Amino acid sequence: MMQRFIGSIRNNILPAAAAAVLLCAAVSGNAQLNVTESRSQGASTRSGFDKERSSLVEIVEPSKTSDDTTEPFDVSRDNVSGSAAVRTYLVGTGDVLSITISQIGNSGRKYLVRRDGTIDFGLAGDYVPVAGKTAAEIEQLLAKSIRIIDRPQIAVKIAQYSSHTVDVSGTVASPGTKYIAREAVPFFVLIAEACPLTGSNRAIVTRKDGSTLFVPLNSATYNRTLIYASDRVEFQKLGEVEIRGKVVSPQKIAIDGPITLAKLIQAVGGIQPKAKHVVIRRQIAGKAENINFELKDLGGKLVSDPVIQTGDVIEISE
Repeated sequence: MMQRFIGSIRNNILPAAAAAVLLCAAVSGNAQLNVTESRSQGASTRSGFDKERSSLVEIVEPSKTSDDTTEPFDVSRDNVSGSAAVRTYLVGTGDVLSITISQIGNSGRKYLVRRDGTIDFGLAGDYVPVAGKTAAEIEQLLAKSIRIIDRPQIAVKIAQYSSHTVDVSGTVASPGTKYIAREAVPFFVLIAEACPLTGSNRAIVTRKDGSTLFVPLNSATYNRTLIYASDRVEFQKLGEVEIRGKVVSPQKIAIDGPITLAKLIQAVGGIQPKAKHVVIRRQIAGKAENINFELKDLGGKLVSDPVIQTGDVIEISE
């Protein structure tokens, strides 16, 4: 039942926002979406987006060589973006591949991708470069490299996703490292996995290149945001203001510091034609106070650009 539900989300059968909320509720209801894996260093729990992680059995993990001291192979994903990214997975360091050759019985062994981006696959050579390739590309590479079998029929699957991580922190029920099974996933998938706490209204996404993206959680815009491997996402609970009426995009906006009315109007796309009047509704010591003025006077001698406070409601009308 749960697997069918997750599948419906991935196929966009359910509206993104509603599906994220339902799945988040399911997770908090102890649905089994997490996989616990025991390693020689100790037990660790990995909470990932892939629901069908295989247990680590018969992994071909070569003895340590000089390669173990090198930096992990860095897969450049700059050429995979947008819609292609949510359909693509490029193998990386730490992933485990299941490789089967149909002409050989019981050949379905598992191979760890080493730090230099290779696997130890004897039939095709000790150092087969697989990092940065899709499973289909690895199948083609192995088929060309194997000489002792005529027209080998090879199947490569990802047995464990380990190389593509997203770090989640802040006001969520499930912080920590998340493992994704694509080059990118829609933001609502991260919401379903991390479960933001009640009142969380903004996320800060820091990309691998250091660039920063602010994502409002109370707006449908987050449905258009993609999360990529190596992103860091911090969820926040900030004060809010609401702007409504004759603006391009009426909405509630999370603010983490002073903001002027002019900047707030700019943040929602500007004003609509014929917009003239402004009312700022504010609670002061439990009493309602209205500040009224005309837009044409904003920033002039009569009305300086007012600083908006948390909890303000701004109404713009004709």
